[in-house]
Amino acid sequence: MQKIAAITGASGGLGSALYKSLTLKGYTVYSLSLDNPEDFSNFVYCDVTTEETVMAAFKEISNSGGIDLLIVNAGIGVMGATEDLPSPTIERVIDVNYTGAMYTLKHGAKALNKSGRILVTASASGLFPLPYRGLYCATKSALHISALSMDLEMRKNGKRVVSVCPGEINTRFVENRITHCGGEHSENVENLKKEFIEKRNTRMSADFAAKQYLKIADKKNPKPFYIIGGKYKFFYLMSKILPCRLFHKLIMKKYGGSK
Repeated sequence: MQKIAAITGASGGLGSALYKSLTLKGYTVYSLSLDNPEDFSNFVYCDVTTEETVMAAFKEISNSGGIDLLIVNAGIGVMGATEDLPSPTIERVIDVNYTGAMYTLKHGAKALNKSGRILVTASASGLFPLPYRGLYCATKSALHISALSMDLEMRKNGKRVVSVCPGEINTRFVENRITHCGGEHSENVENLKKEFIEKRNTRMSADFAAKQYLKIADKKNPKPFYIIGGKYKFFYLMSKILPCRLFHKLIMKKYGGSK
């Protein structure tokens, strides 16, 4: 019997690569998104920030059978000093990256088949602090912990929830970040944004990241979480073994934006 997968945020970038990779592997894949620019055959409208549409999306998919693999992937980026972030931006990022993901986990879990898998796109940025991305780090850190907690809850039923923490991927995600520059932090934020865009082609491809997701999904007994990207594994290790003050110096040297 053909397996069924569902992906939120599949309208571009990593989500689009995941949709295509899973389709090639023989899954029936549903794209749960606001729009369908890739013209995917199994598109289901879903605004993750509105619980009613999340419920309706999973109800529609369930009519075709339960879900074997759910990838919680919808998210938006934000950059700027915390003191410069407008309240509507704070609310929007939390709504999409955390509240929307929780709605997806809540209702997606009910549609999951026996021995089903949920992969949650957290982020390497949710594993340690980064300047000018504090709000993004916080939402992804909260999502990471929620995924780990949910995994403990679902193991007894043979189902698993895995937090996947990729580093920067070569997609339009960086350019599409909500960016706020103001006051004394403007130069650093502008420097970082310019650097991220200039170095985009040096980052892992969406296809490479998607292949790592598929490997995780295929594991009989996956680990609770995975980091994708050697550099980010290094920073995570350093965050565990270095004194906090020294680790912060290392992060500021790499991501502080000073020239």
